[in-house]
Amino acid sequence: MTSYDRVPYRSDPFPHSQPDRLKVLANIFGLEAPDVHTARVIELGCAAGNNIIPLAFNFPQSTFVGIDSSRVQIEAGLKTIADLGLKNIKLVAQDFRDMTADGGKFDYLICHGTV
Repeated sequence: MTSYDRVPYRSDPFPHSQPDRLKVLANIFGLEAPDVHTARVIELGCAAGNNIIPLAFNFPQSTFVGIDSSRVQIEAGLKTIADLGLKNIKLVAQDFRDMTADGGKFDYLICHGTV
């Protein structure tokens, strides 16, 4: 068990990472961003998922993936997902530095609070 497992990162919603906000910012800078209602979103360093789980709840036609190196955090998030009955989100206990291209393509990438 790592120190991160013993003293978990506080996982809260982070409004600046909302895909609809990211879409507006992309449009301001002249980029076409995918529709947030059907997007594929990944969060690197998702902790217990308290930022990405509400997004999955609010955008049921989108798909979400959360990656975090703490199995303890991921297990807490998976319990929340099961309690809410969400089918459009998965959380993976993995160091995101070990990700490969076969994980798929994403329309939005969220990453905050990582070191």
